[in-house]
Amino acid sequence: EYYGGGSVFDRNQMNLRHPVPEDVARWYIRDIARGVMALHARGIIHGDLKLENALVSCKGSIGLIDLGSSKEYTDRSDGVITSRRGGTPLFQAPEILLEKGPYNGKAADVYALGTCLYTLLFSKTPYEAECISDLLCLVRQDGVTIPDHPQVSSKALALIRGLLDHDPQRRM
Repeated sequence: EYYGGGSVFDRNQMNLRHPVPEDVARWYIRDIARGVMALHARGIIHGDLKLENALVSCKGSIGLIDLGSSKEYTDRSDGVITSRRGGTPLFQAPEILLEKGPYNGKAADVYALGTCLYTLLFSKTPYEAECISDLLCLVRQDGVTIPDHPQVSSKALALIRGLLDHDPQRRM
């Protein structure tokens, strides 16, 4: 299938600071989540889920690309990953960035999905830093700050908080 619409959101758009309306973000995230669920159902962790890796087709559907950081898992491991390779730090879960040992790849993909939603709605990532050491300092804080503007619905806020929970056991 040809995805000629380009990526859902790229860094050039993010720099313009124009958030996506909530109803459009809902549509994008729904399709991205379906793609992640399809991968997980096949025993695959994406590993580098971000908006640049979600393309829009000519028909308006979303497809996920760039599985270079993906990992396969078995039912027995249930998504637990012991090795770290690839991925984009701004979209990685805290347990990966802080290197807390083996991590659940499915929960990490869910965190990245939350980062995608946050980025669509607020036109920035939850933690913005110029270098990895600054990013690590920000991630060590407990929780994500929600901007006052633009205002989003209470359901969207609850979803963001559930997807971006620092504790992978409590994360949606």
